Amino acid sequence: MNAKHRFYCPPSCFSDKHVVFPEDEARHAVKVLRLAPGDLVTVVDGVGGEFQVRMETLAKRTVIGAVESRSTVQVEPAVQVRVGLALLKQSARFETFLEKAVELGAHEIIPLTTSRSEASSFRRARAEAIMVSALKQSGRSVLPVLRDVTRLEDALREPPPTPGGARLLAHEGTGPASHIRHVLPADASHVTVLIGPEGGFTDEEVQAGRERDWTPAWLGARRLRAETAAMAALGFIIMSLE
Repeated sequence: MNAKHRFYCPPSCFSDKHVVFPEDEARHAVKVLRLAPGDLVTVVDGVGGEFQVRMETLAKRTVIGAVESRSTVQVEPAVQVRVGLALLKQSARFETFLEKAVELGAHEIIPLTTSRSEASSFRRARAEAIMVSALKQSGRSVLPVLRDVTRLEDALREPPPTPGGARLLAHEGTGPASHIRHVLPADASHVTVLIGPEGGFTDEEVQAGRERDWTPAWLGARRLRAETAAMAALGFIIMSLE
């Protein structure tokens, strides 16, 4: 039976059947949840492991638990989706995307800069904290890879996926014939989808993608905010290929 409370401890925290909680997780256990020795909690390691842990030491800055069992949670999508979104002028909107991308099952997240990007700063520590919170809330045990901020030109130059993959570039300038449901391969095992900022990608950026075998994808007639488009594309891909 799983414990009520979930924590995130990366693999480096585990040794000799014990786990030392990171400082922020330790603080949450002691000051917020007020756990006591003997309490049972669930710990995920971000790489697929879920552990039942019995609390042993709960000091102000040090929390240590004994690992009683390990299991693998089968909630990860069958398809691996890498989703890139341009940094947005309102950082809260990008943060909403980060949270939902983890919940939906993204495998990798790429913050992008593009010709129309109005934001260039990126608070990685805050982004990681948001993703960890979403990881625990969603019941996942795999934390998506968070890439460094990447220029669109560099993202487009990355080598194509191995057989069974697809690379999509969201572009409202296409049309129904390029609807994502038509251009998404039904047997894709991994997909990369890139979403532009407010105003989308420029025609020149889309052409650069075409020249490198990226497929423009239309997300429908309604005009979506950038973070909504990213979440819609990610959700559609995963639900279509699970």
